[in-house]
Amino acid sequence: MYSKDPRTRAEAGECVGELCLMIRPSKVVEDLKKLVNTILGLYKKAYTEQHTITKAVCRFLEASCANEACPLDPYVEDILNALFPNACLDPDDTTTTLTPMAIKNHSEAFRCFHVAASRFADKIVYYLLHKIQSVVDMQKLGAINVLRHLLNSAGQYMEDKRSLLMMGLRKLLAPENVTSTKVDPQYL
Repeated sequence: MYSKDPRTRAEAGECVGELCLMIRPSKVVEDLKKLVNTILGLYKKAYTEQHTITKAVCRFLEASCANEACPLDPYVEDILNALFPNACLDPDDTTTTLTPMAIKNHSEAFRCFHVAASRFADKIVYYLLHKIQSVVDMQKLGAINVLRHLLNSAGQYMEDKRSLLMMGLRKLLAPENVTSTKVDPQYL
């Protein structure tokens, strides 16, 4: 974790994520703040090794979301803020060239949102609806893509959120918001 080599730090972070699945849930709860700060700290420092650390975040989320007693609520927004920029990448965009690792990281970020939705679907929906209100089109499209992914992959957790989504999307569907309405048919 404290190595100067980014690859070593990323591998250590991945090990911590895997260990979260193996240790007692009470130990994860006990060290929750330290785990979140460590993994997110690594995430902020990483550039080339983000995929490895995103996998660590996903394993950590698997362990902490499976345990209803785990008080992860105060950290959810920080985790989503760390993951969201990677979810905003568009692998289908022909105007930018993404590396295979960036595409893998994008998919892993989507997986993190899926895992977190098992316990924090309400928070994620509100978070993404807030991102849709952004003036930055990339954030709008990223939020729409994450919502679409969650509706398709985490339907059992998102089913009761559809009316909330439609209320939140009314502003997006307004005629003056032309650039975002192009995405609407694939979302609905």
